[in-house]
Amino acid sequence: MAEAIVIVFFLLVLLIMEIREQRQIIIKAQTNRIKLVLSLVLSIGILAVFWPIDLANQIKLLSFVILILSVGFLKEGLANNHIVRLGVLNGQFEIYDKIEIEEIAANRTFITFYHKKNSFSMFFSHNGITMQNYFAEQKFKGELIFQLD
Repeated sequence: MAEAIVIVFFLLVLLIMEIREQRQIIIKAQTNRIKLVLSLVLSIGILAVFWPIDLANQIKLLSFVILILSVGFLKEGLANNHIVRLGVLNGQFEIYDKIEIEEIAANRTFITFYHKKNSFSMFFSHNGITMQNYFAEQKFKGELIFQLD
């Protein structure tokens, strides 16, 4: 039971940190409906299939399910000088070598952040010029690549 309490404690610390970060979002990334549905279906499936009898294991399983749901339902976006995303510990813009802004359609952009050999992408409901101006305001020092559709 002590192990379950420690797991819940660290999960709560993680969630509190992420919620505090989310309050700083200036430009919100688009929510991926597939990710929402998958996290919900996966959580329900895990609960239905693996529900244990004892309380300690129930708490551990619920903690795992809450973590899965948080991946699907927590907001992502851009804050002042950093990226807000679950799993990104240091999202300061200065660590990224280059940022690629790709305008997909009117008022829709796909932004890829490159750091050494790693990269990740986010969709935004803003046009490319707005996003380019945002990074100029943030004084991004790396390479900023802008591509029109």
